[in-house]
Formats: sequence, structure tokens, C-alpha cells
Amino acid sequence: MRGPDDSAADIPDATRPLTAAGPFGVTEFLPLAIDLARALDGWHARRGPHGALGPDTVRLAADGGVHLRDGAGTAPPAAYAAPEQSGRLEPGVDERTDLYALGALYHHLLGGRPPFLADTAEQWRRCHLSEPPTPLSELVSELVPRLPPALNEIVALLLQKSPDDRYQTARGLVVDLERCRDALAGGAATPLLLRTRDLPDRLVFGRLYGRERKLSRLQSAYDRVAAGGPAELVAVTADTGLGKWATVTRFADSVVTGGGLTLRSFCRSDDAGPYAALGRLLADLAAQLADAPAEHRARIADAVGACGATLAELVPALRGVFGQRTPPSDRTIAAAGHRVHLAARRLLGAVSTPGRPLVIAIRDVQWADELTVELLRYVLAVPDAPAVLVVLTYRTADVGTGHPLQALLTDERVTSAPLALRPLPDSALAELLGDTLGAGQRDSARLSRAVASRTGSNPLLVEHFLRGLADRELLRYADDGANWQWQQRLVDNEPADTELSALVEARLRRFGPDTREALELAAVLGPHFDAPTLATTSASNATEIVERLRPAVRADLVTAGPAPGGYRWRHEQVRHVVLAGVSDERLARLRLAVGEALRPHPDRLFEAVTHLNAAARTLRVDELAELNLAAGTRAYRVGAAAAASGYFAAGLDRLGPDAWRETPDLALRLYLAAASAELAAGRPVEADRLLAAAGPHVVTDLDRARLLCAQATLRHHAGDGTGALRLGVEALRLLGMPVPIDPHAWPAAAADATKRIRRALDRSALDRLGSRPGCTEPRVVLAADLICDLAQPIWPDGSGRDLLTVLGVELAIEHGPTAATGSTLARLALMFARDRHEAAASLAAEAGQRLLDRPGTRRPAVTRAVAAVVGPYWLRDPAPMIRELYAAYRAAVEEGEVRLAQRIGAVYSVHRFAVGTPLDQVAADIEARRRFARRHGADGRAGAVIQLLDEAVSRLRGVPGDASPPTEQEERARQRILRGEFGPYSVVGLSPLLAPAHVFDDAADLAGMSDLVAAIVERSPMTFLTAETAFWNAFSLLSRGGGRLGRGAGGAVRRAGDVAEQAGRPRGARPRPVARPRAAARRRAGPAGRRGGAGQGRVRPGHRRRPGLRLHPYRSVRRRAGWPARPGMRADR
Repeated sequence: MRGPDDSAADIPDATRPLTAAGPFGVTEFLPLAIDLARALDGWHARRGPHGALGPDTVRLAADGGVHLRDGAGTAPPAAYAAPEQSGRLEPGVDERTDLYALGALYHHLLGGRPPFLADTAEQWRRCHLSEPPTPLSELVSELVPRLPPALNEIVALLLQKSPDDRYQTARGLVVDLERCRDALAGGAATPLLLRTRDLPDRLVFGRLYGRERKLSRLQSAYDRVAAGGPAELVAVTADTGLGKWATVTRFADSVVTGGGLTLRSFCRSDDAGPYAALGRLLADLAAQLADAPAEHRARIADAVGACGATLAELVPALRGVFGQRTPPSDRTIAAAGHRVHLAARRLLGAVSTPGRPLVIAIRDVQWADELTVELLRYVLAVPDAPAVLVVLTYRTADVGTGHPLQALLTDERVTSAPLALRPLPDSALAELLGDTLGAGQRDSARLSRAVASRTGSNPLLVEHFLRGLADRELLRYADDGANWQWQQRLVDNEPADTELSALVEARLRRFGPDTREALELAAVLGPHFDAPTLATTSASNATEIVERLRPAVRADLVTAGPAPGGYRWRHEQVRHVVLAGVSDERLARLRLAVGEALRPHPDRLFEAVTHLNAAARTLRVDELAELNLAAGTRAYRVGAAAAASGYFAAGLDRLGPDAWRETPDLALRLYLAAASAELAAGRPVEADRLLAAAGPHVVTDLDRARLLCAQATLRHHAGDGTGALRLGVEALRLLGMPVPIDPHAWPAAAADATKRIRRALDRSALDRLGSRPGCTEPRVVLAADLICDLAQPIWPDGSGRDLLTVLGVELAIEHGPTAATGSTLARLALMFARDRHEAAASLAAEAGQRLLDRPGTRRPAVTRAVAAVVGPYWLRDPAPMIRELYAAYRAAVEEGEVRLAQRIGAVYSVHRFAVGTPLDQVAADIEARRRFARRHGADGRAGAVIQLLDEAVSRLRGVPGDASPPTEQEERARQRILRGEFGPYSVVGLSPLLAPAHVFDDAADLAGMSDLVAAIVERSPMTFLTAETAFWNAFSLLSRGGGRLGRGAGGAVRRAGDVAEQAGRPRGARPRPVARPRAAARRRAGPAGRRGGAGQGRVRPGHRRRPGLRLHPYRSVRRRAGWPARPGMRADR
């Protein structure tokens, strides 16, 4: 054999590719195998790892020589790729990676096929990671009698999943193959003692020592989750260098090779952007799902839902999993944060299963941002958490009482356990030295004591201390390759105090200037980097960068990654040592170069802007301000108020003195965005200051209107409804809207506008509106959005809202619908329903609902909820109404509007109760609402309604209700509901109380509520619940007179009849006398109708019980609505 060649140009022309067709006979195979191993050994000596070894890179010369072709920059052949080349294991690519590929090639030559067969990239990866190779004995049965056991064992060693368990050197492999050949030549095929000359000629540290009990505890936690237990958190703590991450990744690798899924990430002290660690974690997941079957990705996308669009904003790589989705148009920062939380929890749940939980490993969380920690808490601190095991590592000294991580570690809802590491015990240190140096424990005992006294048995310090000895030839590699040798006297003379920085700096000084410069750039880039990016920043090409980094790779300061040209630092502390040696002036230049290199990559926007901000004086100010605006906008869209505020502030700092003259649009956009972020971050005074500073520079009507809109929002958040009104009206007038400036003129203007819109609106007009293309004219869009925001309860009376609502609909009819038109139509439907124009209300609600299919529609949950309660559903059949209410609740959840979701959810639950859903199902629904509130933070108003509903349901079922005391907000809201101060929403809370009070003949309760309810329902929009409450109120009024109308009660009952008539019930259909329905209900309900019972049915006067059927009690409603004599009203399942 003849040695390897360095390039394709050096390979003789008279060569042919290796044809891996088999099976080869043993006598034919062994010479070729030895030549292949020798060629690889020579390659490693000259060039390091090959990384793409396979039949295509092997050339056979006419004289029998074997040559290797360079595979740099190409992916390894799928059939020969080592497990660590999948990117799912911790070990990097080194010489042992090539030995795995060589083992697969040997298997192919001997057995006629590779060790695995697969069709897709994902199947190949799974085989290499977790499947055992096909035994050679199963491939060629006639080969077995002639296959030496030693040769079979050699191939098996080469194909081990862990690099530590394989041959460590091609040189050692050659020795064993030659011994096998010689044994066969001598007629012996007995087993051989292998790997006797397999010690590398450079120090290699990969095996874990002294951590067996810690690994066992991690495995036990995994097994508990896999057995159906709750999600768990394990916090691995130790000082720097004691092997926290090495322990965690050894466990995580075992999960992967066992067929499980792990996600890995890290935190940096110089992290840029919000959710940095989460972004890397989910980018890892996106990479692992890239080759998954399309149906698997579609199932995950469906499980995540619409809120996945916001998560893809944070991690663009997830668009390959979710597809292109339109982000919500209402991007309040709180809702965006909720969407990120919800989408992340759903995503993690979609990729984990109880029998095979997901393992999440995050390194150095002492540097984690508060958003990442809070998201982990959101995922873990609930009873229905996904089947995940989260393993975090951190330095104890860096996590004090005020650290954000403490909230997660001390949360009683999170099942967690600490796992503290200590320095290596003496036995483990002796074993490490014995294996690494090829010496027995007796020979290395004195060395072990010397190393321990200088390193404190810290594994990282031990590694660099020994490498320093080898660099200065105090440790020497034996010529025969059997071991390393040393002079103990010289080792004993080494300094007693050893610092990591001193050890690393000494090693760095041995490199040439090109290598040191490349390492400095790599340190600025971060823990992971790649040759193409380094080449961009240094005006070199990727091949030159690979050559410059080769000494650092051989010295194990950096490790080659699975992707060609990819690298990572062996330890974060080594990167910090390199950075500490860079001067401030040079660091600024490096950061500028890195920022410019990262700038074209959208997924690294935060990093690019952070680096460029550090080198701001070398860029054009408007260019850097625009980049900060883009970064701040992205941070805002994922709910990161503090990060967004920081980027916007940096952008404002970069604006030049002439910005308002040269780039006025950029300046205004930055000021408006910065004010919005400051308001979201809870600093309204600073937001007001920013808007005031921008005011004198705004000249056009459109820009002044934009500024006034922002100021109106600020006043609204401050509770100043009148101030918000004045500013909003001024903005609308600048946009050409005919809004009277005098509030006294609103009632008349609103009345005229309402008459006008009622005449203009019919089904054909609304059909035309729904079919028109959307309007994109800036003035119209801004006016429509402002009306959508102002037509909320911030006006002194309803006439102002009514006027704006009509103007907004007329704007849409004239110019076409915008994203805000659906919400405005819903508001118009509520107006008509309040004024008892049911047909017009139904038309407006349907029109708003038709616009929901358009991308970017604002407030879809509100629009859908209004259509459910005001639209035509309940007059025909309440089942569609229930379904639409649930759809509205889900829409609010997907939007991240958790308070709105709780309120709509409460309305949904009360309606289920009202239509006759079995009480056990309503009780389960109440518990679901409470779980949601506990997870996201309770809304006082919704919580009060759920509490009142729970009291009613528990009383009718005859079982105790929820014993937990209400929050202060819930108690205040409850009292306001009972006093009728929430208007129509008070109907939602009071409605469930009337039925049980009537059934149990609570005269005091009925007397206390009837007058209040009568007043509320008269001024509430006509909905199913309004009519329901009106009729129970009529029963209450009758009961106060013993079944007869007492003095003064006749007018109240007639008013209740008026409400009912407009709901589709004729006034003349008087309720039956109270006593008989109440007694009949008690008899039919059995235990459910008596105090202390435990019935499961819904108790309603006039109900006739049928299996699976719940009847509405009002025959008049059936007749008016055209229902059959006894219609069924099945609950929405």
C-alpha cells in the first residue's frame, strides 16, 4: 500500500472507484481492508477527519494501491453516516466518525449490503442512531464457517453507536487486521484480544467518569414520566468544569439511541434577542422534523393551530413544519406572549408521548432570559403538562434569590429535583488517567495525586492541565502506541494553583496568527459557528478557514459539527478566555464584521443588530435605525416588551439630527413603535414623552392622525375616556370623517346615522360588501382601525359609540371592507339588538361573520361571539348557537386574548346550562374554565360568572360546590353583577340564579332579584339569554303574588312579556301558575330536585325527561319559531 493523497489532482489517473459489491471472501477482503485502514490512517495524520467516507471517495489504483478523495463540503453518504453526523448526539465529528463509516463499508464488502437498508433520510438516521446492524451471519450463511470471530468482532466494534466504544484510531485497526490476517495464514481462527495498540497520539477526553449514580437518577426521572407520571424538571448544579453538560448529554444521547427524542439548547451571557434559548431549542426541533413524513408534520401543525404563526415569527425554521400562516392582525404584546406560550406547549405536546417522553436539555440557564424561564414554567406547572422531562444546568453561585429561575425552581406545581455534582472522587480520577494515558491505576497513582492537588479533581481543569503537559512534552506518546509516558519529577514541579484561563492562554499561544484570528472571530460568533460565515467576515474562503481551524480542532478547543464546515466550542469557558484576550478596538471591528455577515439571515436578525449596535459608529445612522426598528418589531410581535423597548431605544439613539427632515417616515415609525413598547412595558410616562417629542415634527394630516391615534390609546390605557375621545375625534376629522366635535351633538347625529344605515342595509347591500376586495388605502385603513378601537366602552354615553359604528360601516360600504370591518359590523348588530331590531341585527351579524375568512381580520372572536348570540341561530335551534360560542372561545384562545377567552368561555358555559345540557356536563365545563383561569391568570368578571354558575349547578345537583374562596377581583365583580352594574354581562351572571331560586321556592332571593333583572333586560340587547332571563323573571314576579299578579306586579310582568314577545314569544302566552311547574319539576327530577340529592339531570320546570333529549319549556317559543311539537335540543358534545 502506498500512502494517501491529499487532493484529487494527486490521485493517479489509472484508478477506478471501489465497487462495494459482495460478499467478498475473507482472504480477498483482508488485504483490501488493511489497505483501506492504512489509507485512512494516513489521511488522519495529514488532514484530520474525512467526514464523507464511502465507496465514492475510495479509488483503487492499478497496482493495488488505495487512495481517498476529498469529501470536504459534501454530506456523508446516508448508508455510511455515523450516528454523530445526524446532529442529534453530543459528540462531534472526529477520526472515529470515519472509523464508523469504514465499518459500514467493511460490512458491505463482507455481507453484500450495508448494515442498514432504508428509503428516506429520516429512516437512515433512525437506523444509525437506534437500530442494531444486521448481523453478518444472517446475510451470508455459507460465510459463517469461514468468518473468523475476531473479524466479526472488529466490524461490530467499528459500528458501535458511541464513538468512545469504537476503535479510537485507524492505526490500532490496522494492527488488529494484520494480526487477524496472520492468524488465518497460520491456520488459526481463534478470538483475539483486540485494541491493544489503539491509543490515540493526542489526548482524547470523551468518556464520563464518576457520574454513574447521577445518570441513574436521570434515567429514573425519565422512566417515571414514561410510565405516565407528571412532567418533571431536574436541575443539575455544579461549579464550572465539573461536567454538568457532559452528564446531561450522556443521558440524552442514551435516550436518542434508545429511540427517543431530545431537544437541546444553551443560554449565553451575551445572548441577543428574546427567547434566545427557546429559539435555538425549537430550531433544533425544526431541523429534526425537516425530513419527517409530510403527514406527520401536518398532524403537528394541526395540533399547534393558528397560534403557530407567532411562534414561526420567533423561529422562522418552523415555517417548514407549520406552513405559511397569516399572523393575527391584533398584535397586542400581551396576546402575542400568550400565543407563544400556547403554541410552544402544544408543539411540545405534539412531539411527545406518555410512553416515550420528550427530553429537553438546556445548558447554563443562569443566563436565561426571564421570558424563556416563564415559558418553561407555563409548560410544566399544570396538571395536563406534556410528557416531557426538562433537564437544566446552571452554576449555583449565579442563581440568587432574585434570579428569574427561582420562580420556576420553587413553584410547588412543578415536580422538580436537584442534582448536584461534586469534583471527581479519587477512584474516578485514577480511572480517567489510566484510560486516557493507557496506564494502569498503580502506574498512574502518583500522577493522580499530583493532578488532583493542582486541579481540585475538576474534569475540565484536568483535561487542560494534561494537554498543557503534552504540549510541553512532559507527557510523551510512546512509539509503539501502547501508552503515554511521563516523568513524575517534572510533573511535581508544576505550579500548585492552576487557573483555566492560564492553561487555555498558554495553549492558544502555540497557534499561528491565522488560527488565533479565526478563533477570535469564532468566539464573537458564539458557541456554534461555521466556516462560510467566518469566511465572509474575514475575506477568506471556506477552505482556508477549515485549514486555519485544523490545529484548534486537533487540540480539542473546538469540535467539528455534523454539517460540513460547522463547528462548536468544546466548552463555553474556553470561548470566554479567547474573548478576554481581544482588545476593545479589535472587538468592535470583529463585531462589525460579524454583524454584517449575519445581517442577510432573517433568523439571526437579533444577533446581527446586537453586534452592529456595538459597532454603531461605523454605519450610516438611518440604516442602523431601520435595523433596530425591524428587530424591535419582531420582538414586539412575539410578546417581548422589554426587548422591543431596548431595540426601539437603540434605533432612536441612532437617528441623526436631521432625521425628521431627511427620513421623516422612519423617524415617526420609530417614535410610534417606541411609545407602544414603553406603554406595553408599563411605562406610560415615557410613552407620553416620546409622543410629545414627535408632535412638533409631524406635518401631514395622515401622520398627525397616526400620532393622535397613539395618544388616544395612551389615554385609554390611563383610564381617561374623555381624553381618548377628544384625540380620536380629532384624528378622524383629519382623515375626513364627519364626526361632530361637540359631544352634545352626538345623540342627534347618532340617531340620524342609525336611521340612515337601517335604510341602506339590506341583504343585497351586505352581500355586495362581502364580495368586494379589501381596501388598502392608508387613510381608510387607519380610520377603520381607529373606529374599531374607539367603539368600545370608553365613551361617556352610547351615542358616541353608535355614531362611530355607523360611520365605520358606511366607510366600508363606500371603499370596501378592511380588517376592522367585521368587528364594526358586530358592534352594529349589538346596537340593533339593543333597539329590538332583530332582523337588522341578524343581517349585520351574518355580514360580519362572512368577513372572518379574510386573512388578518381583527377581533374574530368578538365577531363570532356576537353572531352567535345576536344572529338567527337561537330562534331556529340553539345547537348552532352553542357551537358558534365555542368557536368564538377557541378563536380568542388562538389569538392569545386570554381575558377575552375567559369571558366568552363563561358566556358559553352559561348558555349550555340554559339550553338544558345535563348538569354533570355543565359541571365538567365549569372545571375546564377554572383550569384555564389558573393557567393564564383569572379574569375577575369571568371568574365571578363561573362562580355564580357553579353555585346554581351544585345546588340543583345537590352536591357541594367549589370550596376555594374567590379572589378579591372575583368578589368585587360578583357584587357588581348582583347589583346590575355590568349591564348585559350582569344578565349572564344573574341568569343561572333564577332557575334554582324558583325551583326551591326561595321567595327572598326571587324578590331581591326580580326588580333588578327587569331593569337590566329592558336595556340589554335581545339575545337568547335575555329572553331566558325575562321569562324566569316573569315566573318570579308571579311567585311573589302566590300565582296571581299582586299590586304593581302586572306592569312588570307585561314588561317581561314585551321582552319575550320581541324574542319570538307572544305576550298573551302567560306562564302557567308557579306552584304546579315547581312541584312537577321536583317530582320528575327525583333526588336532583331536593336539597341534599345527587342527581345528574338538568332541573327545569316543564321539562319532560327523555334519554339524550332536553326540551325547552316554552311552547310559545316553539310555535313562533316553527319548531315541531317536542323538539330535541342535544347538548354540544
